[in-house]
Amino acid sequence: MKKIIISLLLITLTGCYTYKPVIDTAGRSGTFNEVRAEKITDDIILCTKFSYDNLSDSQEFQAWIIDNILRPASLGVVSKADDTRKNYIRKCMTNRGHSVLN
Repeated sequence: MKKIIISLLLITLTGCYTYKPVIDTAGRSGTFNEVRAEKITDDIILCTKFSYDNLSDSQEFQAWIIDNILRPASLGVVSKADDTRKNYIRKCMTNRGHSVLN
């Protein structure tokens, strides 16, 4: 049982580190006169750091449990967890003027 829990925890935590946002770099968001994709690398690094500074691994694991265990078990009555690193990065990139596709 301990091996299953440890392997599940490792899979979950390593899955958190692999999110790479897909961003449309050719277009503009409509709110800026100039193209903002020139700062895309800096924005990805800063948004990723921001998400790791504000969310702990336990919060990320709790969100995973809510989304993958509690929500299906309750047939959708439990709302989806909003506090995930993926959502933080996506919202940060959107607020910096990038068009995030995933």
